[in-house]
Amino acid sequence: MFKYLLVLLITIGLVIAVAITIIFKLLVKKPFQITKLPHLAFKNVINLMAINEAVNMAETSKNVRSRLKQVNRKIFKLIIECHEDFSGVENAPFCQRVIVLDTERNTRFVYQFMMNEARKQRIDWATHYDVNYYINFFCTNYKKENKLPCMPYKTSQELISYLSILNDSFSIDHVDLAIDRDRMFGEYRCALEHPLIRKCHFLKLLGDDSYITTEDMKFILNYLDLKHGLLIRCLQCPLFNSKLLFNIPRLDLYRNQYFTVDDLKNMKCEKIRLFNLTMMPKKLNKYIAYWLAGNLPKLRRFQLNSWFDGWTDDLLNGLPHSKWNPRRRAKVYCRNLC
Repeated sequence: MFKYLLVLLITIGLVIAVAITIIFKLLVKKPFQITKLPHLAFKNVINLMAINEAVNMAETSKNVRSRLKQVNRKIFKLIIECHEDFSGVENAPFCQRVIVLDTERNTRFVYQFMMNEARKQRIDWATHYDVNYYINFFCTNYKKENKLPCMPYKTSQELISYLSILNDSFSIDHVDLAIDRDRMFGEYRCALEHPLIRKCHFLKLLGDDSYITTEDMKFILNYLDLKHGLLIRCLQCPLFNSKLLFNIPRLDLYRNQYFTVDDLKNMKCEKIRLFNLTMMPKKLNKYIAYWLAGNLPKLRRFQLNSWFDGWTDDLLNGLPHSKWNPRRRAKVYCRNLC
């Protein structure tokens, strides 16, 4: 009797194991089968999927994308990249890809991972670049740790196709665009019409040898609501109207050869980061004193990068200041990653 009971239990166990294996293969190994599930079951399966699996599934058919859209799974941020490679590798190809970050938690994980790597190598990366730079570096150089979907493309039409797949499948909160100026106003100008790019709230305009004009900036402001900020790495034309930048909340300028103290005083920015500033330190000292006196209520952070150390004493003369604390700075910086 006991032997028969044991055999029966083993048989039931094997049947259950086989059934689970078959269901797993149907749901995971063959994504098109999932669409046969009723909505609630389909929704639960999709929400439990890793984002790279969900993105791969979205590429299979329009029917799948239609079902995915009904689930309303959220993606925290897309980063659209179209610029020179930053990895430092010689003759590296142009960086053209769409990075998918499904949650803010993933964004913070990448940033903290890169800061830990910086501390190990004794490099103060956190003091120089925006968060998207670290995400780019992470996806390029830490492929074993990276689980984020990175969708490469070669042409503007391929980019538009990928964006349509994502837009037709998911609910996307934020879109960031990092693009070479000449490509933005050249081959990829047609892509700016896509609904997802019109949702872009943070723009990195790149190209060390390119010039941005007043007309370029007017075009950008008419197309994009840059409520999360603007980074400009291009040169500015001599007649560039700097007033167009005064109301951008977060402004990073690598080339600011025509900026004056009066320009800085008239800005309504919350954060200003300037690289290679040529303004004399005594003039800048007066500007900072003007800010600390409460005359720029919106400005919360003012940062200088690639600053000439010999000017620091003149810059800080008479101003309250404390010793640099990179750990505290990283925590403050991490509060607003979108």
